Amino acid sequence: MNNKVEKIEIFKFDIDIEAIIMQSSSIKILKFNNSDIKKAELIFGEDLNNPSLYIFKEETIDGFLSYYVGETDDFLKRIKTHDKLKEHTEIIVIFSTDYSNKFTSQQRLYFENLFINKIKNQIYDGIKLLNVQTKIEASKIHPQELYMNNIIFENLLYLISILDNNFFKKNENIEIYNAGENTEEDYLDISINWNGNLTKAKLIKSNYSVIVPSGSVIYEPNNNRYAPIKSLKLARFEENNDRFVLTEDLFFESPSSAACFITGVSSNGWVRFQLEDGRKIDVLRKSKTKS
Repeated sequence: MNNKVEKIEIFKFDIDIEAIIMQSSSIKILKFNNSDIKKAELIFGEDLNNPSLYIFKEETIDGFLSYYVGETDDFLKRIKTHDKLKEHTEIIVIFSTDYSNKFTSQQRLYFENLFINKIKNQIYDGIKLLNVQTKIEASKIHPQELYMNNIIFENLLYLISILDNNFFKKNENIEIYNAGENTEEDYLDISINWNGNLTKAKLIKSNYSVIVPSGSVIYEPNNNRYAPIKSLKLARFEENNDRFVLTEDLFFESPSSAACFITGVSSNGWVRFQLEDGRKIDVLRKSKTKS
């Protein structure tokens, strides 16, 4: 990261209309990427020069993506003084426009509960709206951690997961279903059909479950190396309500083997997973510490 940002004119960045990430009764997020912002003005009929909040993404030297949030003036100042990321800059803009009339009450409830109430210092799960007026469709899965004034995650697009299986019942791209009880009483095997790719995961009914999306790297202490992984989103199983609930705990990452479970958590943030094949993997959680 040798290039310095001397000047960035936000509204010269292009917008990918398909990359609408989320809207709710009070917030809309757009992901800008290589098309004309004027198109968004035509589609949404609002002044895009007056968003309430900006998020700027850059890639750090260690390969992680950092997101910085701020009001217009602070945000622009931060960009101009910070190291520039690579060629395909992505700008995410949060608007305060009310789009509640375009969603059902159930959809609004999901957005408000999963995003509005969790945006401050908590992980949330966002979905991508391919057609904001008629259809909700989950985007590709990526890990994330969102914190006001200090955002560190890999991609804002993330699956809402299994808060309510019926929510995705008619979605051809995602299917989450129980594959049958495991022989161990406290475990449940599930299968996740993601765009035609079937992935199995082991869920700990009495503690945490895992959802397996794409990933990046993990440290394998036994081999003293970083290896490609798949990422795990923790969820809690509420037996009384017979459903899974995303926890507000941290996002952990695990190797490409989908089936694993937590065997211990260290005081310094490492989590040990026991894989089905017997391997033990230590995972370092992403930090909330401001950079």
